[in-house]
Amino acid sequence: MSPTAQLVVMAKRPQLGLVKTRLASGIGAVEATRFFRRTVFGLLRRVAADPRWQTVLALAPDGAIHDDGIWPHDIPRIAQGSGDLGARMGRLMRDLPQGPVVIVGGDIPDIAAAHIADAFGKLRSADVVFGPADDGGYWLVGMRRHPRVRDIFGDVRWSSEYALADTQANAALARLTFAHIATLSDIDTAEDYAYWREARAMNDIDPFRIFLELQLALPRNGPGSIGATREAFALLPSLPPRPEIADLGCGQGPEAFDLLALTDGRITAVDLFEPFLDRLMARAEREEVPGSRLRVVRADIGDLPFSDSQFDLIWSEGAIYLLGFEDGLTLWRRFLKPDGLMVVSEITWLTDAPSVGVSRFWGENYPTMGTVASNEQAASRAGYRVLATRSLAAVDWWTEYYTPMRTKLASMRRLYGPLPVFDEMEREIEIFERHPGEYSYVFYVMQRV
Repeated sequence: MSPTAQLVVMAKRPQLGLVKTRLASGIGAVEATRFFRRTVFGLLRRVAADPRWQTVLALAPDGAIHDDGIWPHDIPRIAQGSGDLGARMGRLMRDLPQGPVVIVGGDIPDIAAAHIADAFGKLRSADVVFGPADDGGYWLVGMRRHPRVRDIFGDVRWSSEYALADTQANAALARLTFAHIATLSDIDTAEDYAYWREARAMNDIDPFRIFLELQLALPRNGPGSIGATREAFALLPSLPPRPEIADLGCGQGPEAFDLLALTDGRITAVDLFEPFLDRLMARAEREEVPGSRLRVVRADIGDLPFSDSQFDLIWSEGAIYLLGFEDGLTLWRRFLKPDGLMVVSEITWLTDAPSVGVSRFWGENYPTMGTVASNEQAASRAGYRVLATRSLAAVDWWTEYYTPMRTKLASMRRLYGPLPVFDEMEREIEIFERHPGEYSYVFYVMQRV
């Protein structure tokens, strides 16, 4: 394979409301954004370091090339530029340095390095290579670009069942030969997503099912404790006698029950995953919590069904990262009453110079993770005054989260055998264990201004 072979991964800034918008209409903006992030960063981990080609990120909007905290620093970034998909791909084919070019979308979950190698292999004998999608489009296109580049992307009916046929017709008119590699699925609708997950479950163990089984076995769905919740609550100014409180991303609801004990108000507990809410409601029934004190709402925390100025206090432990710290604060602000209060916990760097191993790990898993100072600045930009911060102690990570997680992981390994998803979970625990004091969850106690 030519050393000048170039793989272009086209991607958008992984921002709520910007990516996978058709999918978001069916499964919610938060889950769609999470799917996109998982997919694009997983793809980069699988293919970017392969020495058989040079990987380039083509990003939209153009300003995303400056998002140093999001994208891997060792992958070159270029702007996609303006125009429809055909104009942008045609520009990439014309402007990149000499050599074969393969372009893929960053949001196709099943792309493997073997597919990319197959595509470049086909370009030894064909002028153009396509990776068909099962909806009539294509997830990969490559061109040998020798002796010159031909335009094959004009007058294509994009986002339709005719996209591949139209592009192949253009190639034929330009007297270019073409070949195909494997057909993969693009995930654009809730039906696509459900089918893809079902297919994965049939061929392999679904990582999401494993995630749910593990999380449902834990006392809490993230680091924390009743003591930490009470200490953060004590940092608040006085609340009304019966405050309206939203607990966003509540999981199985431990913080909701803590807040019930700390106030005489009504808690609205919100999460997207029904198994978590079922556990929460079962506990509420056992403890005879009246509906006047606890309301349970299944909703996407990025698309909340509430009125403006509805809550005196919004509380969220370990969930705002799904939206991004500043984006989440900005989105949720309108649901607070004037001078309303916000308490969120966010994983945060406690040092400006983290160790290489921990920096690499979180650079892959949460590239926008900030420091206390940068998060305070973000809160100010989002329309809040930061009243106080408090870091979780190490014990709050272990007692109700990592220690029972390790126990459950051991039993799940015996049941399911060795799986990469178990290794990923164990690696997170080991990173925390080996790098004490470099990062933690931090409570940010804020007031709307």
